[in-house]
Amino acid sequence: MTKVLSAIGLLLVTAVLGSFASGRVNAKLKTISGLVTDFQRMDSILRYERGGVMKILLALISSSDNAEFWMDMAGDYRKNPDLLSAWKNASSKLTLNDESIEKSLTAFFSDFGSGGTEEETVRLKGIISELAGAEEKLKQDCPKRVKLIRTLSVLGGAALALIVL
Repeated sequence: MTKVLSAIGLLLVTAVLGSFASGRVNAKLKTISGLVTDFQRMDSILRYERGGVMKILLALISSSDNAEFWMDMAGDYRKNPDLLSAWKNASSKLTLNDESIEKSLTAFFSDFGSGGTEEETVRLKGIISELAGAEEKLKQDCPKRVKLIRTLSVLGGAALALIVL
């Protein structure tokens, strides 16, 4: 009887672990989608409201799905007006898990705020394009990855359960 309960327990644990792992894939998609919207908002503020870096950060706090990230970034920027440093400190709040996107964002924040409106607009268009491409790819891959992760976790649990029995 204890073997059966152990087998059922293993199956349930692996299913829950698979669910958590697939949740991370969905979180990455949500984060990147939010960043696309955020950078589009940054572009609008820069063009039409002629806002500086702090005004942009404060606007994103009130309108973003990634508000906690922008809040941390604005707090760090307020203490030390170095946008790259603020990005590096606050980036742990984002679920990216993508080295190329992180590198692109680091490059973006290392230069943002140092040029004129036109130069900053060009930088924003570039990062928006890159993030939108990553978002589109994730939208296509996400359902497949989630299904694969869940299936493999349940099958792995079933295999462990059979070993226990």
